[in-house]
Amino acid sequence: MMGSDHFLVFRDEAGAWGAAPPGFRDLALDPTGWGDTAWAAIDDLLRHPEFQDGVKACKWPMPSASDFVEVQEPEGARTAKIEYETVLSANIEAAIRRQSFRVISND
Repeated sequence: MMGSDHFLVFRDEAGAWGAAPPGFRDLALDPTGWGDTAWAAIDDLLRHPEFQDGVKACKWPMPSASDFVEVQEPEGARTAKIEYETVLSANIEAAIRRQSFRVISND
């Protein structure tokens, strides 16, 4: 039911609520609202300066509560995950091993 004529409300994978205008493409391109509840996200969107500019320019109408459709998190609302592994260089690994050696003297 997600179309370009609907205002969107959705939950991201962290559980936060988001709201977006019709024709939402991407977080970097379109205004969004965020909150702990769907209503808080909608309120945040309605107060967003870029959203207000879009209403004044007739890019979209000022919505009522019934204009919002709950959808799965849109692809454009997902943030990039950064996954990394701690990789030690061979020199650092060797230094750590040397520190664990004990010197035994035959004196």
